[in-house]
Amino acid sequence: MDKIAVIAGTFVDTKMGVDILTNDGFDAIGYPISNTPEEQDKLQFLGVIELENIVRQKIKDAKNKSIDKFLIYCNSLSATLDFKRISELEEVKIVTPFDAYRKIAPKLDVLMLLSANSRSTMKQEELLKSINSKIKFVSVGALPIVNLIEEKIDPRDIVNNYGLVELIEFYEKLQILGDKSIILGCTHFPYIKEALREVVEDIEIIDPKDLMISIIKGEI
Repeated sequence: MDKIAVIAGTFVDTKMGVDILTNDGFDAIGYPISNTPEEQDKLQFLGVIELENIVRQKIKDAKNKSIDKFLIYCNSLSATLDFKRISELEEVKIVTPFDAYRKIAPKLDVLMLLSANSRSTMKQEELLKSINSKIKFVSVGALPIVNLIEEKIDPRDIVNNYGLVELIEFYEKLQILGDKSIILGCTHFPYIKEALREVVEDIEIIDPKDLMISIIKGEI
C-alpha cells in the first residue's frame, strides 16, 4: 500500500491522523505545521501566505520521498488554505475534512458545529450551507478545549469541568425545529467523543474522520 503523508496543525493532531491511518492498515508519516495551537491559530489569521508556503514545503519534502497522497488532518487548516488549488499546483492527491462535509451536508438539519476557532466555523458553515441552505447553525470556536486536549487532560474531565456540559445543555434547550446533531469540527475533538456521548441525549455526534477514511479508500 502506498504511503500517505498526514499534514496537521501540531504534533498532537498530526499523530492522531497518523494513528487513524495506521490503525486502518495504511502506511502513514506525519508532517506537523506548528508547535502549538496558538502558533497555528496566529498563522491562520495573520500569516496565511507564510502558512501556505510552509504547507507547500511539507508537500515538497514528502514528494522527495516519493509520496504523492496527502491527508490534511486539520479542519482550521483546511478552512484557511485552498487545497484544491494546492493539489493542482503540486500535482498530488489531497483529502481534507471538507471532503467529508460535502458528503454529510445534505442530511443535516439543526447543527452544533464545534471547532477550534472562528475562521474554521465560518468556512465550515459556508461550505455546508452552500450544499444545504436549510441547515440551522449553532457554532462555537473553542481553542481552549484544543489546548486541554494537547495537554492530555482526561476526556471526561474536559467535558464535565470546562463548560462543555453546560454548552450541550444550552443546545438541547434551544427551541429550534428539526433534528439536532453535533459535528466534531476540529480533528482534536474525537479525543473527547466518547466522553461527550455520556452527556448527550438523543443527539447524533458526527465524527468526520470516519468518512475521511472511506474517502481515502475510495479516492487514493
